[in-house]
Amino acid sequence: DQSAGVVAQADLPEHIQQALPQIRISLHFFSNKPEARLVRINDRHLHEGDMVASDLRLLEITEGGVILGFRGYQFRLDKL
Repeated sequence: DQSAGVVAQADLPEHIQQALPQIRISLHFFSNKPEARLVRINDRHLHEGDMVASDLRLLEITEGGVILGFRGYQFRLDKL
């Protein structure tokens, strides 16, 4: 669990929010087994540790959404 130091996307500094690429979650599958977790972001199937885009990494798939890392910041994005 990487929740320490994680903020909501809306709480990121404005310059970081503006630099973020579009992030669209269209599939979210959570499992107690990390290797079975899966999301589809921007039409790509991704697992924990995968790169979503340049500088944007999928750190963790949680029950409620995802935790992403971008330029030294960690933030959560809730599933729809």
